[in-house]
Amino acid sequence: MEGKPLSEGTTAQFRWTESATELAVSFPLGEDQGARSVQCDFRPRVLRVQVGGGEVVEGELRGKVTPDDCYWIIDDESGARELKVVLTKTILYDRWDGVFRKASKG
Repeated sequence: MEGKPLSEGTTAQFRWTESATELAVSFPLGEDQGARSVQCDFRPRVLRVQVGGGEVVEGELRGKVTPDDCYWIIDDESGARELKVVLTKTILYDRWDGVFRKASKG
């Protein structure tokens, strides 16, 4: 993400940062958790993330994304290992001010 974020925030499960073109959602990972632990499903209006056999975070997004342009990476450059999910907005410069309209945990 380039420049100053449009918005950012933190919940009990993740933190997020929004730019004009994308929304990055970061989930903490344990040292023993890697790519094989991650299950991530991108849909135009829904995101579903599960790490290991743990809690599922899913819900209706505040905006629409282009699933083929969304991706996830494991980032440990900041010293804390985390899963970073990058959501590419369908409507650029559309401000979401959050990730989910409706979220559920499972």
